[in-house]
Amino acid sequence: ILDGEPSYLATERAGGFTDGLKGSKWDLAARINGGWSVEKGNAAAMDLLQANPGIDVIYASNDYMALGAALAAKSMGRKNLTILGYDGDTGALENIANGEGVTATTNTSPVKMGRMAALFAVDLLNKKTAGGYVEVPTEIVRKDNAVAVLKKADELFPKPSKKY
Repeated sequence: ILDGEPSYLATERAGGFTDGLKGSKWDLAARINGGWSVEKGNAAAMDLLQANPGIDVIYASNDYMALGAALAAKSMGRKNLTILGYDGDTGALENIANGEGVTATTNTSPVKMGRMAALFAVDLLNKKTAGGYVEVPTEIVRKDNAVAVLKKADELFPKPSKKY
């Protein structure tokens, strides 16, 4: 696992993944700080892969670290590595669509999330709701559906580098 800087978010994202491993055939080799960035994710993934050459899956707690892991895998000639990200960052979506190393991401639709948060705040101010939990739609994006997600450019930020 490539984890972010210590925080509630890091604990929840990596913790949820480790909870999912319970009862599976997967073993956790290491959980290291990937610093939430491409650069730090790259360095952490290089260290992780050199110390544990048998690793065949990397889960990154955000897409920037997953992109860094993809760069590390490429530089080490690791084509048989599954790299899983999280967030639905446009760069990761394009990386998946182009087969450049990231295998999949959980698309949290940040633009939709922001829109829903703004609408919820307006409802709170207008006393149309007392508060509570708002569920934001997510989806797993893989090679077979990445282009369909990228075609909805109005739901992405930043916009894709080209029209899909």
